[in-house]
Amino acid sequence: ARPGAESFDAIDIRRVEGRRTDGVNEVEVAAVIDEVAHLLSDAAVPTVGVLSPFRDQAAALEAALLAAFDAEDLERGGVRVGTVDGFEDTDRDVVVLSLAVDEPSSFLEDPNLFNVMVTRARKRMIVVTSLRPGREGDGLVAAYFRWAEDPHLPRPSDPPSAGWIAALAGRLVDRGLPVVADHPVGGYTVDLVVGEGAAAWGVECAVYEDDPVRHLDRHLDLVRVGWRLTDVFESRWSARPEEAVEGLVATVLGQSDPTRPGGQ
Repeated sequence: ARPGAESFDAIDIRRVEGRRTDGVNEVEVAAVIDEVAHLLSDAAVPTVGVLSPFRDQAAALEAALLAAFDAEDLERGGVRVGTVDGFEDTDRDVVVLSLAVDEPSSFLEDPNLFNVMVTRARKRMIVVTSLRPGREGDGLVAAYFRWAEDPHLPRPSDPPSAGWIAALAGRLVDRGLPVVADHPVGGYTVDLVVGEGAAAWGVECAVYEDDPVRHLDRHLDLVRVGWRLTDVFESRWSARPEEAVEGLVATVLGQSDPTRPGGQ
């Protein structure tokens, strides 16, 4: 879920035709067991988390896991199952998330719950959902699905031909950093994506669509689904582009100084 995992599909959306009855979506339970079986069959078994935002679904998942696998297999995979609250201070290499619902839910749109729910995976997130395409609502869940299902691998791209973004992109390329301009994600575009792998950062170079409200919406939506963002606005740095670039390089390489642009 985090940008920086673009070298592989960090988020997999598995859609099933399930319904939540008496608090439990049995079709999703079966799909989760299938995903866990595949993960545990890997010679290099990752640590595995199984997560649902709903207590009844989490209980059903736990019972199904205990019935499907012996204790040795579960221990070998470090398998842990629980609700979002139970995972607040825990993460795993791979997390299998069962949303359980078959209609949009305001409960899933709570920013704090959502942020914990989608950031428990170190390497890969598998989301099992009964929500039909186009029926995910118009909030955080829908934005997350758009980001996951768009072709979101950063690709080498020509920097913009003119302007502040072009100046920054050209200097960053000269410094040997991978740069993608106007990267599409979740219905938005990000001015620049700099770096790759775990070091990737999104760079905001101007107010998005010249609309402060849209700019803030984009920023918050991207942060909630795991993006790391920094900003280098022309109004502040146009007279000192090299200093701005030095700050971005330090940020991307993990050597950021709070006094430089990009310092967090």
